[in-house]
Amino acid sequence: MKQPKQTRRAKATTPAEGYVSRAPTEADIAFGHTIRKERMAQDMTLAELAAALGLSHQQLQKYETGTNRVSAGMVLKIAEALNLTLDELFAASRVAPRTTSPALAKCVRLLGQFDDTELSRAYSVLCALKT
Repeated sequence: MKQPKQTRRAKATTPAEGYVSRAPTEADIAFGHTIRKERMAQDMTLAELAAALGLSHQQLQKYETGTNRVSAGMVLKIAEALNLTLDELFAASRVAPRTTSPALAKCVRLLGQFDDTELSRAYSVLCALKT
């Protein structure tokens, strides 16, 4: 007689007590924005830095947007490729203590994706529209 095929148990849909999320944190997102800012300051394209790191440009983009977390080993490679010390790389991505509303924090994260020139240009356009 043939035995019925065993089925796999479904994974729990809620995290167990003590579970620590592996989702990117505010600090991860800020660090990704720093990578982008430093890359652009050195006139490097996404593809150029990705090639120097041995990554696809898609993976580097995920690091820069904070979608994926950067491993410790990759942090070292990034610092080397950008000719920065670890102190310089991390100093630029310090996250301010949370003292603002979630809406304001979201705005700050959004603005952090742009460099100073882009923000200045956008501010000028908005001021011109206001008058």
